[in-house]
Amino acid sequence: MKIVLLIIGLLLAFGGFSQSVDNKLAEKQNFIISAAYGNGSILATNPFVEGDNLEGKPIENYQFFSLKALWQNPGYKDWQKVYKGPYYGFGFSIGDFYNPKEIGYPISCYGVLA
Repeated sequence: MKIVLLIIGLLLAFGGFSQSVDNKLAEKQNFIISAAYGNGSILATNPFVEGDNLEGKPIENYQFFSLKALWQNPGYKDWQKVYKGPYYGFGFSIGDFYNPKEIGYPISCYGVLA
C-alpha cells in the first residue's frame, strides 16, 4: 500500500512541473481562391424583359462567372475575434443575359467580409 501511495504521490508531483512553452503562434493567413459558375431563368417582371427591347424577344436566361480571392486569420487581432475568424478579400464577376446590344456583359468588382 505504501508503494502505491508513493507512486501516486510521485506522479502527482511530476505532473505539477510545467514545461516552458513559447505560446506565441506564428501569424498565418490562410489564402483561398474560389470560382463559381451559375445559370438560370429570369422571371418576366417588366415589359423590357418580356420582349419590349431592341431584339423584340424576351430575355429568359442568364449565366455568370465569379472569381474570389480570400484570406482568413484564425483570430490573432481583436477585430478578428469579434467576427470569429472572418474571410475577407475581393471578388470579380461577369454576367451574360444573352442580349449584348442593350445589356452587354455586366462586370462587377466587390469586397468580401464573411
